[in-house]
Amino acid sequence: MNIKNLLVSSAFILASTTACSAGSIEVKPTKNEQTGTLTVHVTNIRDAKGQLMVAIHDTKRAYDNNNERAAYAAITMKLKSKAASFSFHDLPQGNYAVVLFHDENANGVFDIRGDEPLEGYGMSGARHALDQPSFRKASVPVGNETRTVSVKMHYYK
Repeated sequence: MNIKNLLVSSAFILASTTACSAGSIEVKPTKNEQTGTLTVHVTNIRDAKGQLMVAIHDTKRAYDNNNERAAYAAITMKLKSKAASFSFHDLPQGNYAVVLFHDENANGVFDIRGDEPLEGYGMSGARHALDQPSFRKASVPVGNETRTVSVKMHYYK
């Protein structure tokens, strides 16, 4: 999986989502299904310009192929500070990987020049800027409780 391809594809998912200034999204579970919450804390955001675009994937296939229609849920959140937190509520039990980027100019696109990212990006499970964790390493198990994951934003320059 290539970081550039993953984030560019995620931009297409996120460009069609509704802005979420409250920092949470409700997901509709099936009847009688136990659900949990995934709270995401984003650190190392360069500035409060633009928006944060976030997708969560619940399958290895969706994560690896980054099929823009296959994200389990996605939000776009206007930034108000250099850190952000938000929650995905009522998630069915399972594993979820987080992919996000800082859309500084709010154009709905992960901007790149050649192979060089011009905006910040992050993934759950990534230990450093060039880390491309597998779905297994990136995923966070969610049961009937609240799980929290911290994602560090990385900038090429």
